[in-house]
Amino acid sequence: MSLLLGQTVLLLNGLSGFAGENIGCPSMCPPVSLNVRPNQQQFFKNSTVCLSCEDGGQAADKWTVMQAGQELSQMSLDFESRNGSTCFQVDLSSVYWCQSRSGQQSRHVNITVTGNQVILEIPALPVPTGSNVTLTCKTTAGPIKEADILKGNTTMAETGELTITNVTWSHQGLYKCYIQLVGLSPHGWLAVEDPPPAPPHQGSSSSGASTPVLIALGSLVLLLAGIFVLRRRRTGMSDASSPADVTYTDVTVPQRADGGGKRPEGPDTVYSQLKTPAVGEHRKYMPLPSPVRSARVE
Repeated sequence: MSLLLGQTVLLLNGLSGFAGENIGCPSMCPPVSLNVRPNQQQFFKNSTVCLSCEDGGQAADKWTVMQAGQELSQMSLDFESRNGSTCFQVDLSSVYWCQSRSGQQSRHVNITVTGNQVILEIPALPVPTGSNVTLTCKTTAGPIKEADILKGNTTMAETGELTITNVTWSHQGLYKCYIQLVGLSPHGWLAVEDPPPAPPHQGSSSSGASTPVLIALGSLVLLLAGIFVLRRRRTGMSDASSPADVTYTDVTVPQRADGGGKRPEGPDTVYSQLKTPAVGEHRKYMPLPSPVRSARVE
């Protein structure tokens, strides 16, 4: 009796969300989520829907699709497995979620089944901010253009289709479809969420690690360049402080005007090189005979 009462409470709690937003997680939502194909929350009776538990786009092991407190596979439904999803024909509105063996639950998703002739195709899963979404009025015969889409009591479109670009939190709310002479669709809750954070770039860690190395190499190059320039300057100053030897070529020594001294006997004497001695240094100049007479001594 208590088990039956508990399941009845769960079912009523799930159905209470049909006129409003989808039920959140009992605690912090895990990375596993319930995937609904097609991604819509309203279906005509006996339509086929496929449900699966996924983690980052991959099938989540050890997670089970639940319906109103029971495992979907244990419900008396005609279902089949398609690409890891459980597919079946819906005939009653209900709430679904994924649950682990430890009892952890994903976000709950409401699926509305109607016997009326009008539904609003609205996503069953939350729409990330910044993305685009399209709501469409549909009858059992297919989409229809002569229909109004309303948010609350405000008409948002009159062509049977409403496209929202760059979704923001302000777009979240209750929507419905109205077709004249046909009727209203059930209310559908457009849920909005922030997109998951982007994964870190793979090259960011390597580039971050190489930055100190590049800085160190640059500093070393600047240091070596500074030492090189300093040494060049010191070498230049040392060369400038010591007088360089001066070489005179083809210097002819004339005879003294006072007659003092006599020029040496022999051919004309030409000094081919003459260097000034350094301070405190005495050098002897050796006359070299030259066969070429550059100048004659008179």
